[in-house]
Amino acid sequence: MAHSLAASSNAAEAMKDCTCSGNSSISFFTWAITRGLCKFPSDRSVYANTADPQMALKHLGSMSVEGLFLLKDFGTFLDNAGVARLLREAVQEAMASRSTVLICGAKIDLPPELEKAAAYYRLAAPSREELDLVL
Repeated sequence: MAHSLAASSNAAEAMKDCTCSGNSSISFFTWAITRGLCKFPSDRSVYANTADPQMALKHLGSMSVEGLFLLKDFGTFLDNAGVARLLREAVQEAMASRSTVLICGAKIDLPPELEKAAAYYRLAAPSREELDLVL
């Protein structure tokens, strides 16, 4: 498992489907500003006050579970120095617990100090044939 991952894509649900289809012993969490930190498959926040990006990162950093943490549209908060610092700390903790932090959004500009821990992936839109299969 990669230690940290930044994904530049609007396809958060497709990413969730891709990441959840593998190892079931790994916990999967999603974060959105509208719901906070949720444990998949629930879409209700299971952690109080985690709709705030800083509170979510503090909580994520305190977890010792091996998991995938999908932070939806999180790139918009990275220009805040407090959020950037907490993300660095959360990534360090994630590395220690063999977890992966996934950041999903249209544009992600990571702070330079996080670049070494990151890998970028762009999920392509489905082809016409793939859409025909599900429609």
